[in-house]
Formats: sequence, C-alpha cells, structure tokens
Amino acid sequence: MIEINFDKIIKKVVQHKRKQHDDNRAKKQRKNSDVYPSSLGYCMRKQVMDAGGMSDGTVDAGLQVIFWHGNLIHDEVVFPILAYYFANIYNDDEFHIDVVNEKPFKIVEVVNGTKLYFKGYIDDLIKIFIKIPTFTVSDDSDTSGIGGISKNYDTKLIEEIPIEVKSIGNKFYQLKEPKMTHFVQLMIYLGTHKFKYGYLLYVHKATLKSKMYKVKFDQKVYNSFLHRAKTIYDHKEKGTIPYAESLVESKKYDKEEDIPFYRVLDTLDGDYWFKQEDMCSGCPYLFFCIDNEKEIDAE
Repeated sequence: MIEINFDKIIKKVVQHKRKQHDDNRAKKQRKNSDVYPSSLGYCMRKQVMDAGGMSDGTVDAGLQVIFWHGNLIHDEVVFPILAYYFANIYNDDEFHIDVVNEKPFKIVEVVNGTKLYFKGYIDDLIKIFIKIPTFTVSDDSDTSGIGGISKNYDTKLIEEIPIEVKSIGNKFYQLKEPKMTHFVQLMIYLGTHKFKYGYLLYVHKATLKSKMYKVKFDQKVYNSFLHRAKTIYDHKEKGTIPYAESLVESKKYDKEEDIPFYRVLDTLDGDYWFKQEDMCSGCPYLFFCIDNEKEIDAE
C-alpha cells in the first residue's frame, strides 16, 4: 500500500533537482576571477570561505523548497504575464517590445589591472524597439495598400531594461526599499551592460501582490562594487580570510535606528545592509566569526 505524504515528496523532488544542479555546476570549475552578482552583496567572509570549500555545501530541505518556490513564481507567473501582456495587450504605433527570459551573460571588467568575469542571468530583459515605417510600391493595388503602395515596419533596438524578480513572504508588508544585496546585483547588471536603469520586482508569495523599485545607474556606486569584487578576488588568491564583515558591520548601528540603506552611497564603507538583512542568522560560520572577528592571514 502506498502512502502519499506531499511534504516529503516535494522535499525529495527539490533535493533531487538541487543535486542535479550541483553536479552540473561541479563540472564547471569556478575560478577566483569569476564574480556572480547575486552573491556579491553578501558577507565577504562567507563568500571567500564558501569558495575555499570550508562549508559542506548542504542546504536545509525547507530552504531548498523556499528557493524552488521563488523560481517557480518567476518562471510560471512573472515571465509569462510580462510576455503575454506585451505580445497581446500592449499596443503602440511607435514601439514594439519583446521580453527575454533569463538572459545569460559573461562580461569582463578590468579592475586595477585584474580581469574579473561577471556571470549570471538577468531574470527578465525588456527590449524596446522603435518601429520604422517602410513602403513598398507594387504594380497592382491591393487591399493592403493604396495606389500600389503597401506599408510595413522595420524595427530598431533603442533600449533594454532589466527586471530582477524576487519572491518574498510576509516581510513584503514591511518592505520600504529594496534589499541591499538585490540592489548590488541589479547595479552590476546596469554597469556591465551599460543599462540606464532597471527594476527590482518583489512579489508576495501568497497573494502575488507586488512592489517595484526603479534603480538608476550610478557610476560611483558601481565602482565601489567593482572594488568589492576585486577585494574578494584578492583574498581568494592570497588564501586570506576577510574580517567577519557582516558581524562587525552590523554592530555599528543600534537596532532602534531607522537608517535607510542609501547611507552606503555616501560612505561606501560601514555598510548598513548587514544590519538590515541579518546575514549572520543561520550562517554556518557564525560561531567561528564570534571567536575570530579580524582578518586571518594565510597559513
């Protein structure tokens, strides 16, 4: 007799898919110069220690289901809705719009003489084309033209707008601004692709309500994030472990303070986002960091 337990089934399915993903990724050896924008805003120490194989790589089954749910919301809800809207509802005599799903990229940026390879996927890329009228003269008149002249359109790409999609639980209702890690990710997309602006779209998992934040490209901020990527690269190359960034930086502000994350744009050090996002909770290195806050030299 077969007993059906959907909680167990979904965890087994997600774990199986995760293992397939990890096995495929393991075949592609990561280099110290590889930079993944979705990770860049997280604690530097964790990034370096993960890259050094200091974690067993296991992810809680419940968290895996949450991550899978987030991907499902994008793949089965957000992208199809955007694509359907611009294909069937949006109508403009001047512009034509396409939506590209999960556009892969690999772009090189040279930072202080070092080549860094930024890799990833843009969730949804809005491609805006201007319609250029063309006219064809034929020998005979038909219903498509007047006096033997028919009108068609060529298109020319004039702008691309990235949309990064994030699904979120009930913290959606407290969200007043985008999370800093997501801001870093989108700013890297803007800088590497020369986009003028993009959007962070937060979708509430239970209701599909959304909040959308427009992010404009800022060269100063982008440069600071390139420097951050170079710092992480240097630690990997030297075999050093960065100071416990999230733990140390989060102590700089009282919990009662309501400091907007944009403060980082002024200081570019002393990053408030670690307080905002509470990165240390659940981190496998937390107790190590409590005992070792300072940078650790290579042995």
